[in-house]
Amino acid sequence: MSVIERHHNSFKLHRNAANVLKPSPSISHLLSLRQPQVPGGDGSGSTSGTCEEHESSWIIKPLTDERAYKHIKLANQLEAIVVSDPSCHSAAAALCVAAGQLDDPGEVQGLAHFLEHMLFLGTHKFPEESNFDEICGKSAGYSNAWTSLDHTMYHFIVSHDRLEQVLERFAAFFSCPLFSESGTEREMNAVDSEHNKNLKDDDRRENQLLRSTCSSDHSMSRFGGGNLETLLEDPKKAGINVREKLLQFHERFYSANAMRLAVIGKEPVDKLEELVTSFFSDVPNRQNVPLRDWISSVPYDASWKRSFYISPISGSHAACKLFLLSPDQVTERRRLAMFFPIPPIQPFYKTKPAQLISHLIGHEGPGSLLAVLKELGYASELSAGPVRRRGGEEEGAGAGAGKRGTGGGNLRS
Repeated sequence: MSVIERHHNSFKLHRNAANVLKPSPSISHLLSLRQPQVPGGDGSGSTSGTCEEHESSWIIKPLTDERAYKHIKLANQLEAIVVSDPSCHSAAAALCVAAGQLDDPGEVQGLAHFLEHMLFLGTHKFPEESNFDEICGKSAGYSNAWTSLDHTMYHFIVSHDRLEQVLERFAAFFSCPLFSESGTEREMNAVDSEHNKNLKDDDRRENQLLRSTCSSDHSMSRFGGGNLETLLEDPKKAGINVREKLLQFHERFYSANAMRLAVIGKEPVDKLEELVTSFFSDVPNRQNVPLRDWISSVPYDASWKRSFYISPISGSHAACKLFLLSPDQVTERRRLAMFFPIPPIQPFYKTKPAQLISHLIGHEGPGSLLAVLKELGYASELSAGPVRRRGGEEEGAGAGAGKRGTGGGNLRS
């Protein structure tokens, strides 16, 4: 979580939750794109088996943490943290790509999300569709993924003894994706089904209101989730080949130097490093990840002073009101939410000024704002803090929403 830094964060104050949201370094900051010189000069990442080691002493951990850590950088500039935990029963990995909904082309909205779905439809090395989900399930685990505004996250968890097998298949997502033509339209329908499922989620409806009311010139105003209309029907009318756009997006953004990986398992760190180097060195480093045009623009300026009254609604019309920016609400709840756009605070992530503000506003002791509101009978709970949106939900604001299911249709967020 961070705050509305020009493009997609905000400081939020509302009266229906007691917890104070705590900020952390923005993933955009952690994944800040640099253009380092790659050893060898070709940037292909083909120098398998070599990596740059970073001393683990800089990794600060509690004295009670007995796990071993190691930070490595492969020749293709993909960086990873490997964690050895001899006592763990499950192993896991997560990979973050610095590409998200705000990078969608205006003519194919939802493309980053659609690409996330397509990576699960097989690779050149392991061409079977849905095989990855099946293997994770049979390994006492699961896989998941989500597309946020400025990054996309992929992860899995399995029994500790299946890490090597599953990690190899996971790495193939990023080194040799298949992008099956036969599964393209079918996966568009999966994205559309996910969208329809989310129509009655009031948090997502509120999020779309915020996006739709910002500057129309900013990427924030677009529809990042995607559905059949934005991924199939509108592009077809405009003569746009969505598959070509998909491959162009992948070529432009899915580069090893824009990826960060974390792996945890029972194995010693040297063995985990060996696995990462073996499986991920083939991920191409295109070294052409561009600066995003939305970073320097402002989605919410001084003219953004709006209020929406969201009231309950019944009947079949609820599902379509979102796109009309109706103030109607699916579920009944009494809440006042106030959003304040603020300047970027990424440079101050170590001192966390937003956390200080959230503590002062969200304090619940005598003389606090909540104490006064309770005395007046205006509120029973209050929370305040920086909000970072992950697609249609607030990161850190709740569990479960926005994640794809692991059974049935395997809906990804």
